[in-house]
Amino acid sequence: MLPQFKYTKLIIAVDLDVDVRSWADIIWALSTRFDASRDITLLHNTPIDYLDFASPKRVLGGELGL
Repeated sequence: MLPQFKYTKLIIAVDLDVDVRSWADIIWALSTRFDASRDITLLHNTPIDYLDFASPKRVLGGELGL
């Protein structure tokens, strides 16, 4: 894994039949196949870039997987 991936805030995983280069296809997949009660992964207190001021904790934030 490349070291810069530890600073990723959001990852959207889709099925193989969805074109990952098309936002329209990704939004369609989220709109028709995504169920929040089953398809959300949230990680707490993960490393973030020290220049990212979105988190109240210094260099620790969260990550979201859909």
